[in-house]
Amino acid sequence: MSRIIGAQAFHWSQYYYDLNKNYRENLDELFSTISGAGLNAWEDSTDSEEYAEQLGLLLRKHDLKLPSIYANSTLHTDEWEESISSVLQQAKWAKALGASIVVSNPNPISWSDPVDKTDEQLRTQAHALNVLTKELDSLGMTMAYHTHAPEMRQGAREFHHMLLATRESGMKFCLDFQWLHRGTGNSQVALEDLIELYGDRVVTTHIRQTNNGIWSESLNDGDIDYGRLVSKLNVLGYEGPLIIENAREEGTTIAPSMLAAYSDSKMWVDSTFLK
Repeated sequence: MSRIIGAQAFHWSQYYYDLNKNYRENLDELFSTISGAGLNAWEDSTDSEEYAEQLGLLLRKHDLKLPSIYANSTLHTDEWEESISSVLQQAKWAKALGASIVVSNPNPISWSDPVDKTDEQLRTQAHALNVLTKELDSLGMTMAYHTHAPEMRQGAREFHHMLLATRESGMKFCLDFQWLHRGTGNSQVALEDLIELYGDRVVTTHIRQTNNGIWSESLNDGDIDYGRLVSKLNVLGYEGPLIIENAREEGTTIAPSMLAAYSDSKMWVDSTFLK
């Protein structure tokens, strides 16, 4: 069975936004491009039944898998049950398309300001993640906790508490290499240590690179030394999805084309993860 190597929707939403288009209205073209680059999977959100049906038709047309979905959640407030209900509905739509993993990043209080959750809010969020994990398990699906940079503030107390407080319920981990790297001050050492601590719970990955601290539009040998990280994952026997999540930000060198960006990224993944 071939290894799952896919693309995440975020980069494509940026690309089409810059063209004043919506990526969801251009899935046929998009899927043709990633298939042409040699990828065999896609990760997206299934936030409506109509979109899930559209997604299923085009995934089948292009012979692409949907191993996982990304579902937003807000779990630190009293409304956490409503958020879980939304994630579970998305999971049911996605399961019908073949997905088995739900990747969710509990929203921070603010995406722009460094506002930290209280201890009580962290306990509420951890409880909600345990409930969500068990509910997804009853559907035959796996909850994979995802993080951005905010969770790594204040000694990474949010990050560590979520993983420690959910061990017994069986919550797993989506290893987003670059966000962990950025959140720890671009520390290779910290990233390696986090894999030592939680690598046995990794069920899927998001792969991105930076060059001089800036997102790259194609994977390469940049700031993050992936060779050392892959060696650690290999020792743990990780054989799960490898989801490419290239991205653009201010200063990013734009690739000649998206086909070039993903063809180059696929070759880099092959040589770095599969050699």
